[in-house]
Amino acid sequence: ATTSEAPRSREPAPVAAIRLSSPDRLMSEALKCLKELLHWERQLHSNQDHPDLAGLLDDLGSEMIDHGDEDAEREGVVYLEESLQMKRRLFGDRDCIVDSLCRIGACQIQTGQLLEGEKSLDDALQMERRLHKEDHRDLAETLFLLGSMKLEELDRTEEGLSYIRESLQMVCRLHGPQGGSIASQDHPETARMLKVVGSTMQAHGGAKFLAATSEEGERYLCEGKQMEERLFEEIPEVEAGQQETGLPKIAWSSYRPKS
Repeated sequence: ATTSEAPRSREPAPVAAIRLSSPDRLMSEALKCLKELLHWERQLHSNQDHPDLAGLLDDLGSEMIDHGDEDAEREGVVYLEESLQMKRRLFGDRDCIVDSLCRIGACQIQTGQLLEGEKSLDDALQMERRLHKEDHRDLAETLFLLGSMKLEELDRTEEGLSYIRESLQMVCRLHGPQGGSIASQDHPETARMLKVVGSTMQAHGGAKFLAATSEEGERYLCEGKQMEERLFEEIPEVEAGQQETGLPKIAWSSYRPKS
């Protein structure tokens, strides 16, 4: 650090990556390795804004949130927020900033910072609307995430349901014209969204004794399953643990379109 010969950017990253895939007892060593890497990255770029430095802050924050206790999660949010501010200065409004805001907001809510988390998610949605002035899949995902958080974590039932319904309607419009049913054109994304929204509304309606919400969710869930039956010989399963951004990522390789 005291010479002009800074280490090559991200040189220890493979070591950190290997350790992060190892048993939990090595997790603290892995995080220590990433923090050391961050120190050298700051030296390399004279602590000035740089995409590599922003990316490493994001990586470190995400690993601490995913693998640490509540204190580590809070520290991880600090790294994510530093990365977010740096990316704002470097890039302005971008999809990567929306992703960071969503991640920060979800973690803030899970660690009890409800007002801060809600603001982060609201900011993400506003930026997404600026980026995509028309219907867009990313906007639909952000609407669903914000709606789910308001519904399940903040107890804002009507507001949360309105965002979730808007998300579903957007996906339906993206993949076909509206008709007499909820979605008049079969499409894998539409079927998936119907099932996810249906399950969410059923769970919330049952927990809160909201019969109308539960019945609406059952209707969406039923239509989503029927659509998949029309589309595929084998119904795909949602990969476990793949719901970080709200909508579950589908294992597309498991789809077998009907001939």
